[in-house]
Amino acid sequence: SIQNGFVSYNDHIHGRSERIEELNGRFSLASSRGPLESSGDAIIRGMPINYSLSTGNILKDRTLPLNFSLKSLKAQTNLRFFGALTQIDKDPKIKGKLTFDSKDMLKLFAISQNAEKLSNSNDRALSIKSSVDATLKRGMFPDIIFRMGKTQGTGKISFQNDNKIDLNVSLVSNKIDIDSYLKRKSNVSKSMNSSINNESRLLPNNSDDLVPLPVNTVFNNLINNLSSFTNNLSVMFDLSSAVIIYNKEAIRQVKVNASLEDQEITISQLSALLPGNTDVGLQGIISSELNAKTFQFDGTADLNTGNLRSLLTWLSVKLPSVPRDRLRRLVISSKVLASTKEF
Repeated sequence: SIQNGFVSYNDHIHGRSERIEELNGRFSLASSRGPLESSGDAIIRGMPINYSLSTGNILKDRTLPLNFSLKSLKAQTNLRFFGALTQIDKDPKIKGKLTFDSKDMLKLFAISQNAEKLSNSNDRALSIKSSVDATLKRGMFPDIIFRMGKTQGTGKISFQNDNKIDLNVSLVSNKIDIDSYLKRKSNVSKSMNSSINNESRLLPNNSDDLVPLPVNTVFNNLINNLSSFTNNLSVMFDLSSAVIIYNKEAIRQVKVNASLEDQEITISQLSALLPGNTDVGLQGIISSELNAKTFQFDGTADLNTGNLRSLLTWLSVKLPSVPRDRLRRLVISSKVLASTKEF
């Protein structure tokens, strides 16, 4: 058994370190070839974790049946793996099924700064299932199935870890209801346009005003996250969603192709169909300056709307006093240079 132990890991090449503290566990090993059973608890990144581990006997000197689980009562999460460690005589590979469940994403990511602005509904539950086939150098999660409240989708993730970490992420979802994650003002109620409800049943029935997250908070999180990524990390994103619900309207045909490298995000394609029959496209580079705590976007934007009035109303922009048949069609194609830095 182990009482109040610790495990430390140092990666001098990439300048990373991890530490498991207050490790308490019991171990039962029948022989050097197994089986092994262990259970206990520890502190990982400040989070109390309960673990259990069991193995079978080593088969043909190269395969070790392996099951383990990690649970956190504080974060209400559960990670489970059922499979085997293969090729242990040369290049160890882990193969099996991985499942992850969280009853509350807010507690998982500890977004305490904005917790009061997020809904307390059950839509914050998260479930992920996938096969895994990985070594220390490369691996794949080829058949990801995820569910997040009313959102569900599929995807795959692959990685290589040679001199630098290359990560490829591809995710497809049917619908993302952002409104369901935001709190509503309990004393304000407005009726939704009945024609919108008749046209699409994707929209929520509750029409109370939403309490949005501050824009500057989103920008600050982007700056901090970009600057924290190592230069040895490269990520390719291929993301799409049929519908995103925001501010009681549907954003359709959302597509994002982007890459993260050298602490910069390159957007190859960001396109969507916004309210007001508005087709929008964006390309460019997002970079950050850590010392100045600013980020900058340098790229191009294209916008083609058939109903500018509806688009501005959805964006909560106060309309000027003009006839109702004005402010309809608008086509824009422009270079864009935007920064959070004050000029």
